[in-house]
Amino acid sequence: MGQHLCYRDRVLIEYEIDENLSSSLLQVSKKLNVARSTIMREIVRNSTIMKSKNLVLPGSGRSEPICPIKKRWPYCCNRCAKTACPKTRLFYRADEAERVSKLTNAKSARKPSKTTLERARVVERTISPLIKKGISIEVATRKTNSDVNPSTIRRWIDRNLITPNRADLPRAAKFYCKKLYDYSRKRSSAPARIVYGRTIEDYYEYIARGKFFIVQVDTVIGKLTDPHCVLTLMDPISHLQIGLRVRKNEESINEAIMSLYTSFASCGCPFEVILTDNGVEFQKLPLIENTEYGVHLFSVFYCDPYNSSQKSNCERNHEFARYGLIKGESVEGWTDTQILDLFSKINSYPRKSLGWLSPFEMFCKHHRDGKKLIEILGMREIPLSEINFKKK
Repeated sequence: MGQHLCYRDRVLIEYEIDENLSSSLLQVSKKLNVARSTIMREIVRNSTIMKSKNLVLPGSGRSEPICPIKKRWPYCCNRCAKTACPKTRLFYRADEAERVSKLTNAKSARKPSKTTLERARVVERTISPLIKKGISIEVATRKTNSDVNPSTIRRWIDRNLITPNRADLPRAAKFYCKKLYDYSRKRSSAPARIVYGRTIEDYYEYIARGKFFIVQVDTVIGKLTDPHCVLTLMDPISHLQIGLRVRKNEESINEAIMSLYTSFASCGCPFEVILTDNGVEFQKLPLIENTEYGVHLFSVFYCDPYNSSQKSNCERNHEFARYGLIKGESVEGWTDTQILDLFSKINSYPRKSLGWLSPFEMFCKHHRDGKKLIEILGMREIPLSEINFKKK
């Protein structure tokens, strides 16, 4: 039996605890093909701990009441209806359990092998003196004809296998470490009842069945207080990205995506798969997968929590959008025409990854009625000489 759990496994555990009240530890272990003890340890180790206000302090002479729920399946308080409990409470959430597990595994990484230590001693003798003089790792490795990758040397610095530190690197001292974000303050990831069957592993299994027209969906936010945001939808093959100004709520997002689906379908190229993140604005997308008559339109899948790199094409293309939609500046002053003009420039810009074709040209190459769709969406192809990302 495989004993390592992934995010999809943790989603199934949360789903069985919260939604399937008749489930048992044995049934869940059979579904995941792991030992019962593995699931028990997973829940106990990676649950979110909530201290009660009435908790007995150490040394007071009194002991905390023993909760029988935590001694048997599901070993946590998800199913408990009590709101004011004098006991320490455990809540199992798949996204938080995944984050805690990764953090724990990173801290308990295995010790370096003898071969690694021997190579590190060679680097310490030949490359470390150059690094301490302010010479970059890349230049130092080329100067000494070393076969060690610069990224490996950076990892050895972080693990203290060689004496240089981050401050010795030319650029590292110019940056400040960000304050670690407390992910336990609020839950931004979609609950298991929504993500169940729609994780990134389910996505990979689904697209392996055939060739699908996939789009990646996200939002670009100006100020957090803005009532509007820019919804983006991207074809990762042609890099064509569409931007629409919508209100920041699930209903507006769903209406905009259905409008785009209708436009794509009218040109004979309806998208069949949507990949998005766990934002609250996308948690009602599964409601529009099928029409009211039961006709399936597209399938929705979600990236792992705090791992938007799984839709990297969309995230990378947002760098172009940020030339106009400056981060921290309000989007309320933008009109629909200005946003269409900005994304027309983005889609007219040639890319090396596309063989120096623009997203417009690549999309029209793959879809016969691509030009018709561009006209329906209100965008236009702009000559390179007229593109200027430095002004709105």
